[in-house]
Amino acid sequence: EDTERGKPDPDVFLEAARRLGVAPDVCCVYEDGDPGVEAARRAGMQCVDIREMDIA
Repeated sequence: EDTERGKPDPDVFLEAARRLGVAPDVCCVYEDGDPGVEAARRAGMQCVDIREMDIA
């Protein structure tokens, strides 16, 4: 809602980092979809693709 473009554009993650007062390169995003993974990578953030996790 606070950014004009959605994922895979990195704006949503960059805005979150800005509001938290941290640099994007120290952020870690947990994502469950291709657009979110791509957005995190474009933002320069670490990303954990939780689709690959076996949570059983």
